[in-house]
Amino acid sequence: LGAPDAAALAGTSIASTMHPDDRPAVAEALAKVERGEAPEAPRHYRLVRADGAVVEVECVSAVVDFDGAPAVQTLARDVTERNRLQRQ
Repeated sequence: LGAPDAAALAGTSIASTMHPDDRPAVAEALAKVERGEAPEAPRHYRLVRADGAVVEVECVSAVVDFDGAPAVQTLARDVTERNRLQRQ
């Protein structure tokens, strides 16, 4: 994400790092996970790095226990290069 260190991202919602055009879809997917609906297959979004660069990511979210309370954990993988190669 281009942050100076992991601490700079602590407590940050993945939705806040997404491209503005993708935020409604991200919010909808996270709401489904929070409601306990089955996690969807990995979804693809655009993420805006701290330096302003836009990258393509593949995300999957799940509800996890964090210090005794439910929380949504999202894993995002940068697939920009893979997608570029596939488009060639």
